[in-house]
Amino acid sequence: MRDELAVRAFDFARSADLQDIYRLAQFATEIQAKPAAAMAGDVSQLQGYVFERMAGLFFERQGAEVYFPETSNHPGADLCINGEWFQAKCSTSPAVVLRHFERYPEVPVVVNEDLAPHFADHPLVMGIPGITSETVRASTHQALSDAADILDFEICIYMPVSTASRAAFAWFRGETDLVGAATELAMGSAGRAIGAGAGKAAAAGVILAAGVAGWPAIILPLAAAVGGAVGGRSATTQLKQLIFGRSYVSALRSSTSAYCRQAAVCVERILSISADQLSFWQHIQRRASREWAAIFQDWIERLQDHRARQKLALSRLRGGAADPEALEEGEGPIHGALRAAKVAGAAGVTSRELLGEARALSAAAEQYQRAMRRHFLNPR
Repeated sequence: MRDELAVRAFDFARSADLQDIYRLAQFATEIQAKPAAAMAGDVSQLQGYVFERMAGLFFERQGAEVYFPETSNHPGADLCINGEWFQAKCSTSPAVVLRHFERYPEVPVVVNEDLAPHFADHPLVMGIPGITSETVRASTHQALSDAADILDFEICIYMPVSTASRAAFAWFRGETDLVGAATELAMGSAGRAIGAGAGKAAAAGVILAAGVAGWPAIILPLAAAVGGAVGGRSATTQLKQLIFGRSYVSALRSSTSAYCRQAAVCVERILSISADQLSFWQHIQRRASREWAAIFQDWIERLQDHRARQKLALSRLRGGAADPEALEEGEGPIHGALRAAKVAGAAGVTSRELLGEARALSAAAEQYQRAMRRHFLNPR
C-alpha cells in the first residue's frame, strides 16, 4: 500500500507521467545511478511528497475529506483537510517547521511522529502517529528500488502485481468496486503481460535470426517487451472502452445534444431581441444630428459585432445539437459537454435559462466519469 502511495507521490512531484511503468523504472534507475550526495538530495525531496500522501491517507481513514492541489508548487500548503489547508513536514529537525511559520504563521502543519514532541504545546502543529521519518525514508527507498528492479527484465512477472496493486488501491479509495477491480486485474494483466511476452518472443527471434550479440542482445528484448506491454495496454483500453463505456458515452452525448438544443432556442430569442434593438438605434441615428449620429454609429457597430458572435455561437450550438461529437474535437465527451456550456455562456445564455438541461448534463457527466474510473479509463 505504501509503495503505491510513494508512486503517486513521485508522479505528483514530477511532470513526467510516472504512472507509466517504464517511465517510473527509468526515473528510479536514474536517481539510483547518481552520486551519493545527489541521490540523497533527490530522495530527501521525494520523502516530503511521500509523507504528504501518507498523511492524507491517515486523515481519510479517520473520515476526513482530503484533497491535494493541482500542482506541487502550491504556496504555503500541501494538502486540504476538511476545507482547511495544511503544510506537511517530515524531518528530524524542528528548524523546517520554524522556517515555515516565519513565512506562513497562520498555516497549520502536520508532522511525523518523531518531530511532534518538539511542538507538543503548539496549537498549529499536529503529529501523525505511526508515521516516523524512518518509515517515510524506508518507503521512499523501497519504492525506488522496486521500480528500478523493473529494468532487470522481470517486467512480465511485474505486470500482474502492478495491475493488482493499482486495482486494490482504487478499490480501497472507493474509485471502483470489486467487479471493476477484478475486470482490470484480469484484462489489464492479461493484455500487458501478453503484449510484453509477445514483444520478448519477437525480439528473441530477431536476435536468433540476425545473430545479435552483446548489449544489444540484452536491450532489444527489454525494449520489445516494454513496447509490447504498452501496445497490450492500449489494446486493452480500447476494448474496455468499447465494452464498458459505450452506454455512458451515449448518455452524456445525448444530454449534451439536449443542452445545445435548448441553448440554441435561448440564443435565437436573444438575437430576436437584439434585432429589434438594432432597428431602433438605426431609426434614431437617421434622425440624429451629425455629432450624435457618429455616436449612434459606434453603438450600432458594437451591437452588430456582438450579434455576429452570437450567430456563430448559434451555429455551433445547432451543430452540437445535431452531432454532439463534433464539439469534442477528439478530446472526448467531457470536453464536448464543457465546450457546449462555454459556447452558450459566451452567447449570453444564463444558467438560470438552462437550469434543467444543466442539471441533466452535470448528472450525465458525473455518471460517465464515475464509470470510467471504475474501469480504469481516462474520463475525458
